[in-house]
Amino acid sequence: GRSRAGEVFVVMGGCVSQRSGKACGEPTCPELASFGSEVDGSRHPNAEKKRSPSAMEAPAYLGFACRCGLKMELSAQNQDSWCAQFVPDKFAVLGVFDGHGYNGHVVSDMVKEALLSDIAKRLVSHDSDREEAVRRSYHKVQRTLRGNPRFGASVSGTTATVVVHDVQRQNLLVSHVGDSKAVLMSHKESGLLAHELTVDHRPEMLRERLRITRLGGDVVFDGRCHRVVRPGVPSALNMSRSLGDVEAHQLCGVSSDPDIQVRALQPQDAALLLASDGVWDVMSPQEAADVVARFPPDQAMNAARALADIAMSRWVVLTDGEEADDVTVLLAWLSSPSAGLVSGISPTASYISTTSANASDASAIPL
Repeated sequence: GRSRAGEVFVVMGGCVSQRSGKACGEPTCPELASFGSEVDGSRHPNAEKKRSPSAMEAPAYLGFACRCGLKMELSAQNQDSWCAQFVPDKFAVLGVFDGHGYNGHVVSDMVKEALLSDIAKRLVSHDSDREEAVRRSYHKVQRTLRGNPRFGASVSGTTATVVVHDVQRQNLLVSHVGDSKAVLMSHKESGLLAHELTVDHRPEMLRERLRITRLGGDVVFDGRCHRVVRPGVPSALNMSRSLGDVEAHQLCGVSSDPDIQVRALQPQDAALLLASDGVWDVMSPQEAADVVARFPPDQAMNAARALADIAMSRWVVLTDGEEADDVTVLLAWLSSPSAGLVSGISPTASYISTTSANASDASAIPL
């Protein structure tokens, strides 16, 4: 089988595949502790997506949930993906990816693996222009999708939202294409205050519309949202930037160029929340922060589950049980009383099960 970027570890300076045990030929690979989703083919509504096997223990301050939605095409599987990679005492790289189109699950899984791995490698070797290093990673992944038909990315694609928490510089490097939002939560007198780190890439935004029309596409409103279209092109994206979607990129002006910003962390900054629009379509960032504030940092998994539970419940209410988008939540506390997120990684213990019976009860949180 193919090697997976989330399963590469360093042994004496050389990379070794966790599955095969063979050298991967990438001596510049950082020493990664990696956790993430894996394509599992599940089509059951609200089913949790399978996680990649890992020899390392997920820190208690990392929480995640990735649920399959309820779709008109009953054969459609969960197209969301997520990944978290850690270089101990240096940085964490967190990503959420929301696939779309017939092969959206394949594209989001490929991007999840390739983009985070490439970003981590580049950050180790690029101390100066880190923003440009990240931008090159997005462009490299897009070239790979365009040049390899096996990914089926002609009219399928994915969002990508990636946040690098640099412990040494005490800042966040935020990059994204699409509409999977990243939110920074800060302590306030009572609870947490949400700060949006990303702006959704919508076709109707002036700068996006100008690029799209200049490059041959058009923006139309279909009664529900604005979409990027062109006669003869089968896709009609409701976002103006993505990875994959090769025809829309080549013919309609859709872009893979990420928005990137660096944000210095302040003492009150507490946690990062990345989620797909299955959350943000039914919940505001501040509502999400209010839910997270109900749980201590070492119950990040319960907080992530609670957010997913509430989002799925709201979809049921809003659509009379007929539809729900895939829902993905990735929550990471930036520090803890004993150890920061990046330094709190144990390479010895087994993976923590997230299917224990003491899952959080979200019933007290209003829908």
